Amino acid sequence: MKRRAGAILFFLLVFCLFPLNSFATKKLIVLTFDDGPRPYVLKNLLPLLKKYSAPATFFMIGAEILQNDKFVKEMSEKDYEIENHSWGHENFVKLFGEKGNAVVKLNLEKTSNLIFKITGRKSKFFRPPYWEINGDVEKVVRDFGLIPMKLDNPDINTMDYTDFSKHRPVEILIDRVKKNIERRENWGEYRHVLVFHELPITVEALKILIPYLTSRGYSFGTLDDFFKIKFASLTAENSSRMPVKSVYLSINHLYNRGKIDYIFSLFEGTELNAVVIDFKVDKPQINQYVKDLVVRFHQKGIYVIGRLVMFQDSYLAKNRPHLAIRNKNGDMCFSGKKVWQRYWVDMASEEAINYNIEIAKQGIDMGFDEINFDYIRFPSDLKNCNLKNDIMYSVWDGKDKYQTMRQVFSTIKQQLKNYAAKNNTRVILSIDIFGEVFAYGSEPGIGQKLSDIAEFFDVISPMAYPSHYKCKEFGLPDPNVNPYIVYKKTHEPGLKYLRSIRFGGEVRPWIQDFSIANIYDCGPIIYYGPREVRAQIKALEDLGITGFMLWNAANNYTKKALIR
Repeated sequence: MKRRAGAILFFLLVFCLFPLNSFATKKLIVLTFDDGPRPYVLKNLLPLLKKYSAPATFFMIGAEILQNDKFVKEMSEKDYEIENHSWGHENFVKLFGEKGNAVVKLNLEKTSNLIFKITGRKSKFFRPPYWEINGDVEKVVRDFGLIPMKLDNPDINTMDYTDFSKHRPVEILIDRVKKNIERRENWGEYRHVLVFHELPITVEALKILIPYLTSRGYSFGTLDDFFKIKFASLTAENSSRMPVKSVYLSINHLYNRGKIDYIFSLFEGTELNAVVIDFKVDKPQINQYVKDLVVRFHQKGIYVIGRLVMFQDSYLAKNRPHLAIRNKNGDMCFSGKKVWQRYWVDMASEEAINYNIEIAKQGIDMGFDEINFDYIRFPSDLKNCNLKNDIMYSVWDGKDKYQTMRQVFSTIKQQLKNYAAKNNTRVILSIDIFGEVFAYGSEPGIGQKLSDIAEFFDVISPMAYPSHYKCKEFGLPDPNVNPYIVYKKTHEPGLKYLRSIRFGGEVRPWIQDFSIANIYDCGPIIYYGPREVRAQIKALEDLGITGFMLWNAANNYTKKALIR
């Protein structure tokens, strides 16, 4: 309840800061129905939709369409959208594994061709039965020209089919949908794709739900409407959720009450509305103190992000030495100075992955609104291990780094999203990546691809610190002197790519708010004050990105750059 109250305060603050009319047109419901057509249900459902002028999208099964072609044609002529839900409700992951991509493609093609033959319209979307989809299936779907619909991205499972099969009263379904909408509103979400089935219980529920949603200020639209808004929200210009603007509270100052008071003071008179808190850098900080701190921030209406450093983990490496990566002499590989003891663990180890996932689950339980993953990659700067041929891994087979990290990303998303849902809450998953990965799409040495990251994370946070760019990058002798150019040239190509794949998440970069010389000795120390910090923010705003996170390891920030 405390977390819920904090979230409510946060969004009350949003409405105080922004005009109500900027939100009014963004409240959108998309009604979708699976597993039809079922004429005996539709004869009651369609008049109800017509009564409220509510558009709807029907994900239909090819074999059922074939038996009800005239009915489907009439629906299409009434401007209901007919989309692909497979030929016979097959599990596509299983189908791909047993028969390969050609059979999956044939299934899609057979259904889409039938829809086109009957309606004269091409399918644009595909909802996999049971929401069973993996990277292989998604590639086939996208290559075929369809947009895959995924559970929680954007699909919201109303569970009407479960209610129907268990003969539950309709009030349970109605109450669940209402609470789901209200809960999502408290998280700042005002666009919802509701997944129903063509069932009698669903018709009865919608008799109550459609007027209810209308009374809450929602309009009804299509998936095209949804994706246009969602696509625009990539740049946060038209997002119904307030852009996150954050400072960072490091593990070194987590228990420093004076520093925490200072962090709180930064929110007075500035555009800041969020904080990133280290809760797992080495030893996990899972305790009542941190939980209470999260509550304190929530009570001030502040969005709270928990930062989890994954594979650079000295605590885990020392306590479970069999997980540490080593050189040929048996020494644990480390980054930075040896005295810092920044050791790494094996990226392919299920034990290491599950260890971090369990900590992330505890972070969800402590009330973090978002879990931010850092160092979720192969190492890039080991001091005592040759990156090419001098590292001994306990599990990794030395073959495909991209595939290894893709599997890590997939496991994290599946387990944490499921855990949050089972606990009647929600979590945003974000990832910190090198500016190079965002600008150029991949970095083979660390195993990260922007395409994989976009598939599995809600928020992408490039680290494009000008002090960390090589001399003459972008034609700049010392990139550290030109923060605006560095940020614009880094983020522009990544945004272009994400738009091309219709990424539905958020891009929220880290901002350099510290003063050092370029790490490649391109020039002297460059002082970063209000002008330099604002230059980075301005570059992002010129690209349409309005969220950001300030990085300063000492947690000393340039407040003058953030004054409202």
